[in-house]
Amino acid sequence: MNPIRWSELKFMARSPAHYRDVVDNPETIKQTPAMRYGDALDALLFGQKPVLTFEGASRRTKAWTIFEEQNPEAVLLLPSERENVNGMLKALQSNSDAMEKLQGTTQQKLEWKIAGRACNGTPDSFKRNRVTELKTGRTAHPDHFPWDGRRMMYHAQLTWYRNGLEVTGQIDRDSECWIVAVESTRPYPVTIFELTKRAIEEGNKLWRLWFERVLVCEQSNRWPGYTEAVVPFESLL
Repeated sequence: MNPIRWSELKFMARSPAHYRDVVDNPETIKQTPAMRYGDALDALLFGQKPVLTFEGASRRTKAWTIFEEQNPEAVLLLPSERENVNGMLKALQSNSDAMEKLQGTTQQKLEWKIAGRACNGTPDSFKRNRVTELKTGRTAHPDHFPWDGRRMMYHAQLTWYRNGLEVTGQIDRDSECWIVAVESTRPYPVTIFELTKRAIEEGNKLWRLWFERVLVCEQSNRWPGYTEAVVPFESLL
């Protein structure tokens, strides 16, 4: 049985059926432009994989297919995307506070167990007293990013990693959780967010709920959809 990973566990927020489908068919997770920007910025900053730029203007060509097949381990970008990623990287590197939050052990794969069930994850950066994730997106505005972050469940992701780091003894108990957010369009503003105690508690509750439901579904080998109950259809008119 494969370890439980965040990239799959988060689908329990939709339903057990969605979780099981993505576990069985990981290729169905399509990379969005935001994910591609994030992967490229991570790779350039942390040096975990190469970032290559395609000479053409579209992915819908035979030349792109060949380029992709020749570079399976790299993050591949179009010229316009590379320009934006370079802009984000420059803005990030110009922010000394953000760079300080990203110092430490970076992109280290973790393996740990919860209730005997194998888990794994790869936090962006950690030190003894903190865990930090680097995020890119349509906004880094202090009033708007938290809404996107809750929808993307970043607080659950961070506390999932924090649990793994605590279990493996690599950080102190109740370490801080930080997000460094970089906007993906000019002028690429950078904002630093610290998860509050309430956000950390909510994040822990979310992933623990999903994790416990995974265990129940695995034991019963039943993976229901949204609900198995009859739902009343009420007119809104």
